Amino acid sequence: MPTLAIVLVLTAALFHTLRDFTTKQSSDKLLFVWWISLLSLLMLSPIALYFLFTTEPSWVALGFAVAMGLVHSSYWMFYAKAYEKGDISHVYPIIHSAPAFVLIFGVLFLAEDPSWNGVLGILLTTCGLYFINLKKVSLKTLLEPFAAIFKEEHVQFAFLGLIMVVTTNLLDKKA
Repeated sequence: MPTLAIVLVLTAALFHTLRDFTTKQSSDKLLFVWWISLLSLLMLSPIALYFLFTTEPSWVALGFAVAMGLVHSSYWMFYAKAYEKGDISHVYPIIHSAPAFVLIFGVLFLAEDPSWNGVLGILLTTCGLYFINLKKVSLKTLLEPFAAIFKEEHVQFAFLGLIMVVTTNLLDKKA
């Protein structure tokens, strides 16, 4: 992997960590993530405007852009709500279990053909994220994270955030 790619991945990881930490620390999480979104919009608007005026967008592309905006807005709302009640160590692994679902839906609906190494990597990562949420590893506690979906509000919001991440990835691919 090129050095630039590694630097970009590590930089993105650092910014994700800072965003999650500062979101959790904020007194109004929803307002905080909307400010983050607004700042991102302002920073990226010149690039979007450049492409809008230098290319001829199709109605299909604009439809995807609107759909992505709605899905992404929903993600931020669920993300903020999950962090209002839940700990980062509990919410983040749920929301970011998306690769397993992207793999499943990508194969089923987008005719993706992942490599076995890719499948194994996704499964190992997802299992690790799942086990992080176990209070202790035993047969009795193995299904507790699934039961939490029906009992704990922050888990419900985290799961809805997960669905939005999966939807974003599938829309990205289709677009």
